[in-house]
Amino acid sequence: MRGELMSRRGPRGVRFDRKSNAKKSITHLSGVLESSLNADNELADIAARDILRVSKKHGVRTENSIGKKICRSCEKALIPGKTAQVRVTSKNNIITCLRCGRVNRNSLVKQ
Repeated sequence: MRGELMSRRGPRGVRFDRKSNAKKSITHLSGVLESSLNADNELADIAARDILRVSKKHGVRTENSIGKKICRSCEKALIPGKTAQVRVTSKNNIITCLRCGRVNRNSLVKQ
């Protein structure tokens, strides 16, 4: 029985359940963010904010491709041409948020 395995902190599986539920919700919100990038800016911003909140609260990392589509400063979706300026140089990929001005540089050269 689950009640017999309880300690003062609660049942053993709660932490695993919490993290797996957080991963599921981040996956769902990532799909919402991807689908709403071209259609609804407000929905994309809400999904981006919620992805960051869930990942910070539960210690679950987002996928690298999703993390690059969210501004860490203003917690809004980065949509190239609308809310973000993307510049590609020979060494870097430079993404500038047009809302808050934060600059994110990603190296294109393998080290």
